Amino acid sequence: MKGLMRELGKASSSGGKNKRDRIVIAAKRYLNKSEALSKRMKCGLASFPVNDNEDLALNIALEHFIVLMDKHIDLIERRIIKNETIPHQEKLFSIVETYT
Repeated sequence: MKGLMRELGKASSSGGKNKRDRIVIAAKRYLNKSEALSKRMKCGLASFPVNDNEDLALNIALEHFIVLMDKHIDLIERRIIKNETIPHQEKLFSIVETYT
């Protein structure tokens, strides 16, 4: 995931011929991997043990970050693949401080 994210960042920061095509290709590869990870996490979430409050807290946190991952996937797809302008109130600036 990190390598694909860096590949996308490099494609968007560099110039040259066919820049838009390179960005879209890198974004699609990143999104495919991200969607596969999200699906895997959702399927695996039900099988995680919940034996005490700490396990419950970890499951709740994981559910929260899965929702944020899905939002991130949606934003990238809309902005890069569909070339849509994202309204400011829908943008995600931080997964730690979601109020920003």
